[in-house]
Order: sequence, then C-alpha cells, then structure tokens
Amino acid sequence: MGVTLIESAKHSGVMLDQGVAKVIAENSPILDRIKNMQFQGSAYTFSIESAIPPAQWRGVGQNYTRGSGATVKVTENVYIMGNEVYIDNFELKVHANKLDLKARKFSEISRSLALEYNSNFFEGDTHVNPLQFDGLRRRLSGNQVISAGTNGAALTLAMLDELIDTVVVPENKKLLYTNRWMRRKVTRLIRDATGSIVINFDSLDAYGKQVMKYNDVPILLVERTDDGSTILDFDETQGTDTTTASIYCVTFGDEEFVFGMLGAGGKLETEDLGTSEVSPGKIGRVEFYPGLGIKHPRCAGRLKGVDKS
Repeated sequence: MGVTLIESAKHSGVMLDQGVAKVIAENSPILDRIKNMQFQGSAYTFSIESAIPPAQWRGVGQNYTRGSGATVKVTENVYIMGNEVYIDNFELKVHANKLDLKARKFSEISRSLALEYNSNFFEGDTHVNPLQFDGLRRRLSGNQVISAGTNGAALTLAMLDELIDTVVVPENKKLLYTNRWMRRKVTRLIRDATGSIVINFDSLDAYGKQVMKYNDVPILLVERTDDGSTILDFDETQGTDTTTASIYCVTFGDEEFVFGMLGAGGKLETEDLGTSEVSPGKIGRVEFYPGLGIKHPRCAGRLKGVDKS
C-alpha cells in the first residue's frame, strides 16, 4: 500500500527526517498527497492492463470460447535526489541559536527539493537529463493530450471541461494543476459566463491553504515559493506561438492511477556529517530516491497551447 512522504518519514523515528519531509510536503502540492510505493532496489515492476476478455453470447447447450485479458509489464526506475547543507564556521560562531541556524539551513534545502520535484513531475525529461525521471509532459500522448489551438488559443471553460473528462477514474479524486495567472483566468471566465457554473473556496488543504474548486475539482497552484515565478509558465511552443502554457488533470492512487515510488524502503535520509574536510564549516545531507508510475491509461490529461489572452 502506498504512503505519502510524511507517512514514510514517520516510520524512521528520526525527528530531522520528519521535519524535512514536512517542509518538503508543505511546498509541494504533489508530494503532500501522492501515494508512494516503498521497495528495496532501484527499479519497480508492475503490470498494466492492455486488453480485457471478450463478453460472449451463447445458445442453450453451447459453450463459451474461453478468452483472457492481457497485461503489459512496465519497469520504472527510481532516481537520486538531494543536496548538502553547509554552515560556515563564521555563522556558527556569531549566531546565537545554533539549533535554529541548523533548522533554517535544512529548511532551505527542503524547500529547494520540493520545487525541483514539482518541476520534474510535470516537465522532467530523461533525454535532457538522464539523472531524473520523465514527467507527465513526456508521458502523456494521444487522447490524453488536448490542444487549445494549432497556434495557441485563449482558455475557455469548454476546454477545461474537456480536460477534466479525459480523466475517467475516479470522478471524485481529480485534481487540476496550473499556474496562478491561469487560475485567475478561470475565475474571470466564470464571472463572465451565464447559466449555472459552480466555483467555490469552501475547503482547506492539510496545511490550512484555501483551495479553489471548479465543478468540485480542486485547482492547485504550481509555482516557486522563493521568487514567485511559476513552473508551469508560458514558455511552451504551440505552432507559431512560443508563449503558451499547459494545465494538467491528475488522479493519484495506490498503484492504481498516478503513483510515486520511493527506493531504499521509502526512506528519506538526513545526515549530520560533521566538519567539512574541504572548507571551514559543518555539512549535512538530505537524500531520497523518487520515481513515478502511471498505471491507468486515462488517469492523467494535459491541455496544452493555452496562451495569455
């Protein structure tokens, strides 16, 4: 059974592990809810249903022609993600609260890891960087990718409805991921529309942040928390338009839909390595081994080519 990053860290019994996992999850609208399969080793193999056995009609006294479904085995790798914490001796000597200084340094690295995971979840490409896993942009194809227009086009509510309908399982667990500008565009479209359209702000996430919903589907923001820039920016090319962006619809599940993977038994490891041999200061390290899998062919979709108009 899959667990979230925070649930996995709880089993380590190390307070620093738990604190780092909490900061990462607070800064990732993906890692705060995606279920991760925990296993030993560097790869995880699972089966995807490719065909189901045919239903048949038969007459009295006749037999069925036995058939069976078909599955395809898929193997996904996990990758190494982390960084080192460095505290200069000067900081250690002049800072009044050493524990607070250490916590702040680990918090900085944790936020950085969350932002990098967010970016990779959508735009990771092993052709560009073989050290990271492929994100949804590379994985989704065919009917799961909707084009706003040949050369880009403005977002409409009909496009958003079509995107939501590309994801068929399950109806009550769908999530929309977009940038802040696009979310404002949705509210403008609803204000300008006639008829009955439901949008509400009646729920909070696990960290007290207000969640906007369109037709009961949460719209989650993907952006950097340090400089306010967005990860799902208007930097994609659609035909002649070089300034378009994408919106994604995703359903997470326990090795059913979109799910994560954590190697080394799911451990997120924090280490206090002591004095650096290279420079005057103390070092530490945060590291874990994430991966990504898609079990159902219609558990994620992408609307691409949306321009800023």
